[in-house]
Amino acid sequence: MTDEQPNTNLQDNVCLEFQQDHRIEAGDVLLHDGQRQPVLAANDQHYYVGFVVEDGMKVVHQRWKTELKEIADDFIKYWDGIWNRERHMPPAHWSALLQAAVGELRPTQLKWDKITVQSYRKTLSKMKKHGMRGMDGVGVEDLLMLPDAWLQHIVDAINDAEATGEWPQQTLETYVICAPKSEEAATAAETRPLTILVVIYRAYAIQRAMEMKNQI
Repeated sequence: MTDEQPNTNLQDNVCLEFQQDHRIEAGDVLLHDGQRQPVLAANDQHYYVGFVVEDGMKVVHQRWKTELKEIADDFIKYWDGIWNRERHMPPAHWSALLQAAVGELRPTQLKWDKITVQSYRKTLSKMKKHGMRGMDGVGVEDLLMLPDAWLQHIVDAINDAEATGEWPQQTLETYVICAPKSEEAATAAETRPLTILVVIYRAYAIQRAMEMKNQI
């Protein structure tokens, strides 16, 4: 992750002046004309680069963050503004929206049977065999290798959770990875968050989603 700060106080063709509270060190990176350029050397007042600097040129300083808390804070700050941008909307706004939906949408009674070992195994067989594993470390291939008697225990737990709304804690544990949108990604805005669920729940969700799709 990086902090980006524009520097417009250009002095000459080999060095750039920076503010006293904006410490730049050798090995830091500058963005110039779409290219990353390393800082070759630095002292208390200037830093030196390997490209020609012209008056009015915009150079962006990048400092790489390595502390986990700093990186996490950057992601929280960026995504909080997107995910929670509607949190200040008054309840009346959502009430009007729901009333409009009730008047326009056709009610549908969804019907489905309990999940069976056969239907669950069929769903697993259609999933990517080497897809990402969840927090429990269990993959699609692991579940497919289980004998029916063992897989039955998992299916029973799923059917019980669906009926009661109480899922085993292991199925609720997820992690989020921030996949870069490009090879040059260096900030939170240049990543895409992906939430990784455990495969046991993913297979259940896929099966029910397909059944729901066929009824809507």
